[in-house]
Amino acid sequence: MSIPVASVLAGGCIPIIRDERVHPAANGAYNFDASSGTNLAVQEALNREPFTVPDGQVLYLWFDVNGYQLQSPFLPVAHAFPHPILAHALEQIEQRQESSKGQVNPSRQ
Repeated sequence: MSIPVASVLAGGCIPIIRDERVHPAANGAYNFDASSGTNLAVQEALNREPFTVPDGQVLYLWFDVNGYQLQSPFLPVAHAFPHPILAHALEQIEQRQESSKGQVNPSRQ
């Protein structure tokens, strides 16, 4: 059943054709599926599956609108940026700047 948009704009009611919900389970999973008489449909799901790695840690694999996402406090985290530049790298930059003074395009040599 589809209702013309003109009748909705004229003050008509939009019937809800489907409204199915699975409220969050203990593991955080939920599901929502709804559609209206104007053919508007919304679907959303979040599933969280735990699994244990060989050393006994429990990791969670999430699936939502963005696809699979692994979440765990055990995953490595990148260093905050900007991270400090190593002294050796700074020395090399300084040496290059000193050796290229007076050159037109030192990066091309």
